[in-house]
Amino acid sequence: MSSCSPNDDIAASLLADADNLISQGLPHKAETLLRRVLAINETKFGIGHVCTIESVLRCSRVLQLQGKLLDACVLCRMEIARAERVPVLLMHIQKKITSFLST
Repeated sequence: MSSCSPNDDIAASLLADADNLISQGLPHKAETLLRRVLAINETKFGIGHVCTIESVLRCSRVLQLQGKLLDACVLCRMEIARAERVPVLLMHIQKKITSFLST
């Protein structure tokens, strides 16, 4: 999924650890790491940046794996709501998230 390769060593390490946890069947542990990556990307790149969107989608996917479907939807919808403040980004984000939610 990632067209955004983190250039932050901490984010890259957290992503690798989260991927390992998911492959071991431990998505609840991966969630914490992915939320940290999301926080890093929001701070570094801002809302609407491809890296931030991908972080939202990764968090949403791990929530889905845990059966937390409502939480996954809320996270995606929050990103859309926040992006509405930046109209240029809104269409891009809506397209990515709508595609994700339909899978």
